[in-house]
Parts: sequence; C-alpha cells; structure tokens
Amino acid sequence: MYLNKDTGSIGISELIVFIAVILVAGIAASVIISISSTLETRSLSTGFQTTSEVSTALKITDIEAHNTSGSIDKLLIAVTPRAGSTTIDFSSTFLELSNTSIKCIFNYTSGYWVDMTAGVDNLFNIDAFPASASRYGLIVLRDEDGSCTQDNPLITAGDMIGITINTQVCFNGIGPNTRINGLIVPEIGAGAVVAFQTPTTYAEEIFRLQPIQT
Repeated sequence: MYLNKDTGSIGISELIVFIAVILVAGIAASVIISISSTLETRSLSTGFQTTSEVSTALKITDIEAHNTSGSIDKLLIAVTPRAGSTTIDFSSTFLELSNTSIKCIFNYTSGYWVDMTAGVDNLFNIDAFPASASRYGLIVLRDEDGSCTQDNPLITAGDMIGITINTQVCFNGIGPNTRINGLIVPEIGAGAVVAFQTPTTYAEEIFRLQPIQT
C-alpha cells in the first residue's frame, strides 16, 4: 500500500518535470526563431544597401564658366548617373568646393530649379544661380521619365542635370590660374570629384573648364 502511494507521487513529479522541460524548450525555440528571423531581415537589408552603395555613382560630363570682368562669377557642373546606378536624390546631395583658401558647402534649394529640356536662349542669364554662399540650383538638361521635379529632384539612368553655383558670393569670384577642388556627395553611393585649374587668362565670356583627371 505504501509502495503504490510512493510510486504514484514519483510519477506525478516526473510528469511535472517533463512538462516544464517542454515549456522551456518551446520558449527557447521561439527565441531562436525570432533571432534568426531578425538576422535574416538585417542581412537582406545590408545586402541591398551594399549593392546600392557599390552600384550608385555620379559622373561629371562638363564644367562651364561665366566670366564677368576677368572673374568667374557663375559655374555650371553637368552630371549624370553612372551605368547601373539607382535613383539619386539631389535634395539630400551636397556639394563642397574649395579654392585652397575658402571652402564652401552647398545644398539644393528648390527656388532655383529650371527645366531646360526644351532649350533656352542664354543659359547663364536664367534665374538658376542662387544668391547664397551655401545653396546650389539645378537645371534639368535631360529627363525622359520626368523624375527630376522642383520639389523632388530625382535623377535616374540617362538623366542629366546641371548644378548651378554663384561663385561671386562664395569665393568673391574665381580669378585666373586658380585651382578648384571639390566633391559632389549623394546620400547613397559614390560621389563625383570636382577638380579643375582655371586658365591664365579669360578671353571669352563663356568657356569650358577642363577637369583635372584624378
């Protein structure tokens, strides 16, 4: 009689321990599944970001200057996405320029955006050059898909825009034989290096600057 009672007690204890082990194992499995799911999501996100960083880049196609009384007072830097680039947002892209004594950081301002896809009589006479030492404007040169708007200046493959800078207000003009260095830095991807040396004399009102190969 006592033996049967003792055996019953031991069986219930083992059942309780068994249930507890199952509960602990279930909780552990739930934690492991949750962690693996989080790691998978993060790895996918990191992969997409890395792909965007590697594939996205800007290319400078042309740099033109406007000369007034022997000093460059306006600059236009034409840029386009490199092959394979994702969409580049210029509302979050900044430009830095230095003449070795002054360094300026420019950000986009929507007040100086001009659609020039239909052409224009005189590029440097249009209201696209901000009167600010910290702002740049945009001229849309080519945009087949209509992605580059005033409030959302996005460029995709094949698009081309001109970054406009008023160098009179940031550098008090750029004189002859001056080295300019800078960088166009998008939010995602590789930037474009801006580097050129102005000629020893300015014989024309509008002329092209030969970028220095870096």
